[in-house]
Amino acid sequence: MCRSARDMRLFLDAVLGSNPANRDPDVLPVPLRMPDLTQKKLRVGIMMHDGVVMPHPPTVRALQLAKAKLEASSEVE
Repeated sequence: MCRSARDMRLFLDAVLGSNPANRDPDVLPVPLRMPDLTQKKLRVGIMMHDGVVMPHPPTVRALQLAKAKLEASSEVE
């Protein structure tokens, strides 16, 4: 989705700045907001297998690498 935290911020600003309920009658009018990440560590869940479809080995490897980097970060619990 993004290559950097700056890219992610730009993406979230674009998504959170819009109101999909204004364009799509099937979307619930729930306000989108930026989470406050200053008070606590980020919690991330990684699902390697959904019980139905096994991901290809390169995908599993990428998930494992991402998991290791997240575990090494002091900003992630």
